[in-house]
Amino acid sequence: MDSGLQIGVEKYLFGRDVPSNGIIANIYALDPDKHANSKRDVVIPIGFSGLLQRVDLEPGNYLVEAILPSGNILTQEAEVIDGEWPKVLLEAEDSAHEWHSWQNLMGNVQSKSGYEASTKDDDIPNYDVVLIKMPSFNPRGAPRKASSEWWRWRWPYRYPFLSSTRTAWDRVEAWDRVEASDDDGGSQLHSFVMDYKGDLTRRVPRWWVLVSTDKADRLLVAPTPWFSFDPEHPDREPDEIASELLITKSPDRSIQTSWVIQDLKLGTLLGYLARGAFKDAFKVGSRDSALQMLFGKYENPLGAAAGGYVLIGNMNEDPEKVYWHPWIENLRRDFEWLPDGAIQSAWLRLKQGSLEANRDQVKKDLFQAFDRGIPYYSLGLQWLADGLTLLAVDDEEAANRLKMVQRVSFSADVSSLFTALNLRPY
Repeated sequence: MDSGLQIGVEKYLFGRDVPSNGIIANIYALDPDKHANSKRDVVIPIGFSGLLQRVDLEPGNYLVEAILPSGNILTQEAEVIDGEWPKVLLEAEDSAHEWHSWQNLMGNVQSKSGYEASTKDDDIPNYDVVLIKMPSFNPRGAPRKASSEWWRWRWPYRYPFLSSTRTAWDRVEAWDRVEASDDDGGSQLHSFVMDYKGDLTRRVPRWWVLVSTDKADRLLVAPTPWFSFDPEHPDREPDEIASELLITKSPDRSIQTSWVIQDLKLGTLLGYLARGAFKDAFKVGSRDSALQMLFGKYENPLGAAAGGYVLIGNMNEDPEKVYWHPWIENLRRDFEWLPDGAIQSAWLRLKQGSLEANRDQVKKDLFQAFDRGIPYYSLGLQWLADGLTLLAVDDEEAANRLKMVQRVSFSADVSSLFTALNLRPY
């Protein structure tokens, strides 16, 4: 075939382009007798350099539809002529600031016109941002008693200690007030880099971020450390990528937060995953990329966990493929600081067979996840609660753990990719 379209999305992304794992597009044939020529789930590039992806198509009229991670849809009609490759460069809306660009792509903040209209109110409060650094919990040395369970699952709800008894918490290594890297009065951006140089299979420090106003508090699991992983250069030392937190201010003192990681291989996949679009996340990363994420667990375990959620969430797409299943077990076994690996191990077993056939191992995995503390991903919190619910019907131990997980889950912001807890209602 010597005809088709060259397709891409134009959007400024802080001077970066996403050439391969970009945006989902559908191409619909408009001619009544050529509907079979339509193509679905094509991955096209996005950026400001005019990158384009060639898509083979029969001559005819087509509608190109690009679905951004935000859920926004861009469309444009085009005609394909035999022997020609016309360009279709769809234009995404501009963001209010350069530092909004990735957040806008993910749907975390409005485009320029809507944002400027929504931030005209002068009575927008200041937000206090505190970074909480805690050592990772080591489950091997954990005492099997209520006090340790209380610390891992109930400490976020004892908010008064944050202002009155901080020094009593010897497990807290440091409290640092964090200044915004960018702030326009209506939103502020914070960037976090752990600069971690240790062994990721051992005890990795855990960071939390507390965002406060006079009416509300939100406690966030910080997705750090996050490392780049290039499967084409596996011997290259990975670089740590900053986790960027956007706080959108509001006159009613409510707190809206969102994370973005400008990972050129995983960034848009994380955006689709954040809104529960498993199929889109699966397609934009492709099975190979999701496998590479999981395979690269020793370089970037948090990215590997994202790949695990995508693969398990799409098991019905390809149920016969099982060669990556042991990698989930490795993620569970080798990263004791990461609850999400144990949660995924449990759900992989549940997807492979009945609860009764796998009850003992599912229980072991879920209890191990519980012992490791609150999951990094909101999806992990949901899957942990769902799994314990299955066990709790006739298991008192599971029921007791479920109560504590539910207490946390009831305060979680389910729209957040990474776990975010509202400590005080507003």
